[in-house]
Amino acid sequence: TIKTRVYGVLFKIRDAVGEKLSDYSKITVTVYWPDKVVTKHSPDDQGIVRLVMNKDTIETMTGFRRPESPVEVPKAPEGENRVVVEWAGVGKIAEQSVRVEGGKTEGGATVTIEREILTDVFDLVVAVKTPFGTPMAGADVTLKKLDGSTVDTVVGSDGTVAITEVPLG
Repeated sequence: TIKTRVYGVLFKIRDAVGEKLSDYSKITVTVYWPDKVVTKHSPDDQGIVRLVMNKDTIETMTGFRRPESPVEVPKAPEGENRVVVEWAGVGKIAEQSVRVEGGKTEGGATVTIEREILTDVFDLVVAVKTPFGTPMAGADVTLKKLDGSTVDTVVGSDGTVAITEVPLG
């Protein structure tokens, strides 16, 4: 009899300060498993990625057959996983190594390991000034983010504009 330990793993995708993003539709998470399997995932609307290996997630498989694991069945082996988070149109916004360690059971049940993945997504304040260095209050501005999306807004009385969830690239 050969026994292996496998774990449930959840990745929580967050901005640079640990806050949930408002939209995860442009986010893709690629996981490089310790046994050379590569899986690709889309976060749910809460930014959660459940690490699972099945026909919907496998990009590269090292074994002779493709597993058909339901989402609720844990499959993560012990070892080092490399997690790469990408924003469509921008590229990589996070890369982190996550270690799944052995010996973690609760009453013989599989333990779910949760890890927060912080991304290079920030809220910014942009100062808009006249050629004379004074605030350009009330000006209509259109700001274009790296992913091609635009923000149309009006400059505040202090000459600044707040832009949320800006991915660096």
